[in-house]
Amino acid sequence: MRVVHWHFHCSECGTGDFELGYLADDRQFFCEVCIEDGRGLIRLERWPADEEYPAYDRWRPGLAA
Repeated sequence: MRVVHWHFHCSECGTGDFELGYLADDRQFFCEVCIEDGRGLIRLERWPADEEYPAYDRWRPGLAA
């Protein structure tokens, strides 16, 4: 079985794979930071890591070129 890795970003706290230093696997749907901070189950925005995704910076406006 192929394991797919995903880039991710939490719309609630702003944490993503860039900040945490790892990609999500197929079973990670909720933000671990929000769970630990008591904010509840916040669904992650996810997109495949193996394809180019030019809109990655739309969640981080300060990174737009």
